[in-house]
Amino acid sequence: MALSRLSKLFTNSGSRAAIIGMIHVPALPGSPTSCLNIEQIVEITCRQAELYTKCGLDGILVENMHDRPYLRGGVGMETVANMTRICNEIRQCVPAQQMGIQILSGWGMCIVLCW
Repeated sequence: MALSRLSKLFTNSGSRAAIIGMIHVPALPGSPTSCLNIEQIVEITCRQAELYTKCGLDGILVENMHDRPYLRGGVGMETVANMTRICNEIRQCVPAQQMGIQILSGWGMCIVLCW
């Protein structure tokens, strides 16, 4: 089902490329540069998702861009839990919007766990 939605996203218009908005999640609680709590992060990311949807973007990609340093070979379960919470809240704000998830560290299993 997810692959057919993704395929539709990139073939829906025929005459133009899909426009995907990137939501760069602020540093998550537990990371060295974190200064916001999870509720504040959810509020920021939901507002951004709503704006992208209002502007007619075809989809959004949620990424933990500011969660540095990036860990090679894996991330902690707190990162997975926080990204899961954020993406679930975004889904509630913009239920019809196509959404992808990227957890920076090269650990693809997190994407499966969050989706």
